[in-house]
Amino acid sequence: MNILKKIKFKLINFSYYLSNNCFLPFRNLEDDHFNKKIIVYSLVWGSHFESYFNYTLPSLLHESNYKKLINANFSLIFVIYTIDSESFIREKYKDLIDKNKHIELEIVELKNLQSNKPRKIASKAIIDVFKRCVNESSMLFLAPPDTIFGNGSIYNSIFFSFDKKKSFASAHPRVKYDMLESIRPFSREGISNSELVYLVMKHPHDNFKYADYSLDLNTADAGISYTKISDLLYSVISIMPTTYLVFPLKEDYEYFKKVNDFNMWDRGWLEILIKENRLNICGSSDLFFCAELTGDSDEEKQSLLNQKTNISNQMTIHSRVCSMFTSIWRAKEI
Repeated sequence: MNILKKIKFKLINFSYYLSNNCFLPFRNLEDDHFNKKIIVYSLVWGSHFESYFNYTLPSLLHESNYKKLINANFSLIFVIYTIDSESFIREKYKDLIDKNKHIELEIVELKNLQSNKPRKIASKAIIDVFKRCVNESSMLFLAPPDTIFGNGSIYNSIFFSFDKKKSFASAHPRVKYDMLESIRPFSREGISNSELVYLVMKHPHDNFKYADYSLDLNTADAGISYTKISDLLYSVISIMPTTYLVFPLKEDYEYFKKVNDFNMWDRGWLEILIKENRLNICGSSDLFFCAELTGDSDEEKQSLLNQKTNISNQMTIHSRVCSMFTSIWRAKEI
């Protein structure tokens, strides 16, 4: 068994070696055309609709995001993929949907699923929405349920990226649901990025709380770590930043169709974007910031027993590149 593990380890290392030393040529983005159309994509089912309609969608629709984009002649279509019944959703959340009649909201039922595993469901959805984006020459904005976006973040990322035709990624923290007590109900004023940073640091989920790189036992191996510079300033390194704004190409659609694994979003596909020079990574919370509401998990608590990890020792090319990049998060003084 030990010999087999050693052989497996050497094969994995060799594959990393080949991957890291076989760079793809830079993509000539001038040849690509995109309309000023954005598919705001979400995959939602079950109880996640509560947080989507009460927090995610309102943060997306804040005037500093939605209205500014409309005024800049962008069109937005909010597309929800789900395994639930569309009629049930529209009936249960009728009041919240009617409240937002001014937006174009589509609900797409995922049918004929061959697997009920979340990652396979996510794969089917992303393949379908990528195909649509390619056919319509539109952009895609990833808006997971349980994610709260700061004021101006969506507008900033799109305004910054559109002329460059480069996708936009950012590190994001996980936060406890306790944070909602500070923002319930979600105000029409939204929430500024600096205030959201403050609340994240006040209500961090264990996954992020123990990502403090100064701790002997931490969760830096999960992909993100931070260093407290001062009471209001944090330096953050993420070896797997999430790509939120995408300029989908046919090759991206074909990639996910081939791998059939949404987990490659911030792994294998992230590596392709970096190698082809098709990605910008956010370096400041003033430009873009969001937080992911996360419940407790025994598995994540168990991961805190892992020994401190040196993220610079990660072998993949995207982790090596991203580990050299530092983002600054600035909290509001309250």
